[in-house]
Amino acid sequence: MRTAGRWVFLNALAEQSHAAVRAVGVRSVQLTGGEPWLQARAIGQLTPALRPLPTVFNTAFPAPIRRMRGLLSRMDVIIGSLKFGNERCASRLRGPGVRQARARLLAASALGPKLIVRHLLMPGHMLCCTIPTLLWLAARLPRSRVTLLPGYIPPASAPAAPELLRCLDEAEIRLAHAYGEELGLDVVDLPPPFSPGNEAAPGIWPCTPWQDDREQRPGGGRVEGSGATDALVAAPPAAPETKRPPPGRRACPSRRS
Repeated sequence: MRTAGRWVFLNALAEQSHAAVRAVGVRSVQLTGGEPWLQARAIGQLTPALRPLPTVFNTAFPAPIRRMRGLLSRMDVIIGSLKFGNERCASRLRGPGVRQARARLLAASALGPKLIVRHLLMPGHMLCCTIPTLLWLAARLPRSRVTLLPGYIPPASAPAAPELLRCLDEAEIRLAHAYGEELGLDVVDLPPPFSPGNEAAPGIWPCTPWQDDREQRPGGGRVEGSGATDALVAAPPAAPETKRPPPGRRACPSRRS
C-alpha cells in the first residue's frame, strides 16, 4: 500500500503498529476515513497485529453487508452512520439514500451488540433528519446504542443548503439528546476531540470557523463527519422558499410549508 507518497509493505506496517501500540499504552484502535472499507484487504492483513487491542471500525456501509461481513466480524465495535431522516434531504445534500442506509444498518445489527449507530447533528435539520432518525431507531433497532455527534463545523460555502452555514446551538443538541432518551434509546456520549482552544472546556465540542485558503470568507469552515462539503460547494442554488412557517415553529429547510 502507498502512504504519503511512498510505498509501505503491510508486514512492515504491521510490525511498526504492533510495537507502537505496546510502547505508548494504546487502549483501542480506531479505523476511520474517509471510508476504511476501501482499504478492506489491507485492514484484514493489519488487524491481527493489533490484537489483543479492541478494534473500532467506522463506516457508512458503502457496500452490502454480505460483502462486508467477513471484515466486520473481526471488529470489536462497529460504528455505522445514519445521517439523514428523509430521501429529500439525502438527495439535496448529496448523501447516501435513506432506504439503503437503513437496510444495511438492520443487516449489520445481526452481527450482535457490537454496533453503535452514529448520527451527525446538523443545524436546521432537527425536525426533518434527527427526530425521524431517532423514531426509526426506536421502532426498528430499540436496543442499539446511539451516538449523536455534535461536532459539526460549517462549510465555507453551501449554496444548496444555506441553513448549514452556522454552528449548532446548545438548544438543538439538548433537544436531540432529550428526545433520544425519551424514546428509550441508549444514547452514548463520545468525548470531544482535543484541540488547542478546547483545553479549558472539557466535554464541549469546539466549532471554530476554518478559513478556506483559496478565498477568505467570514464563517468559512468544513463539515466534520459529513462528507458533503465538496458536493455542497459545487451544488446549484436551491429555489427560494415562497412561504414562511407559522410563528413560533421552526420548519425544516427541506420541507415546504
